Parts: sequence; structure tokens; C-alpha cells
Amino acid sequence: MFFNIGEAIKNIAVATKKGGLVWHGSPLLFFNHGFYNLNPTFFVDFYSQNGFEILDLSASFHRDGEITKLPVDGIGAFTVPVPPRRGVIRLPLVGDVMIGRVSANRVGDVPTGFYGLFCLARNISGTDQPRIPIQAPYRSK
Repeated sequence: MFFNIGEAIKNIAVATKKGGLVWHGSPLLFFNHGFYNLNPTFFVDFYSQNGFEILDLSASFHRDGEITKLPVDGIGAFTVPVPPRRGVIRLPLVGDVMIGRVSANRVGDVPTGFYGLFCLARNISGTDQPRIPIQAPYRSK
């Protein structure tokens, strides 16, 4: 377990040679599982701003021994297609699970279960000096 997650991902980027692949699996809406629940933008912004290409970005939903893969778009939004069976988590969300576009005006139902986030990226630049990213919506045009 890495406690300084910023330093850890920079070290991973430096250790990944040009053309090399890096794969991450982390909790997402996985309460009380580790210290961090990462947002998809963590991977998208870090890797895209440090000379990597994202080959796959997905989430997964785990419940009752079943795993459902949930594609994630570049903004970090995904839809949970599994109807709730044993209850729901009430969160300030708009309709589907929307990461990065949250509205406090409406409440959506998130099926109970465990959610994971997965990222596969390729180093296309060979950088050895990764920088701390700026989240895409806040970067100057």
C-alpha cells in the first residue's frame, strides 16, 4: 500500500519505459476499502498530461459473486445497468452515476455493491520527469 499516492504514480510513470504498459485497479465507491477511492479523472489527467495514452478505462460493479464491467468515457462518467436488489445508496447524483458532473439538486439511486476502477495506459513519450496534472476542466484553453 502506497500512502503518498501522488509520489507513487509519478514513480510508476518513471519506471514504465517508452512503449511499456501500466495497469491500475483501485476502489471506486468501495467504502472502507483502503485509504483512497479514486476518480477516473485521476488517471485520465495524469497520464494524458505525461505522455501516455489511455488504452482502457473502465469501472466494475461487484455484487452477489457477479462482476459487471462498466465502460467509462473520457470525462469519467459511467452508467450502472444493474437494478438494485437489496437496497440502494442515496447520493447527490443526476440519474446514472455521473463522476465529474454532480448536481446537488437531484438525487439518484446507486445500487449497493462494490465498485472498482481500472486503467490501462501505454507510455508513448518515454518521459522521466512526470508532472502533477491539472484537472482538465481547470486547465487554461
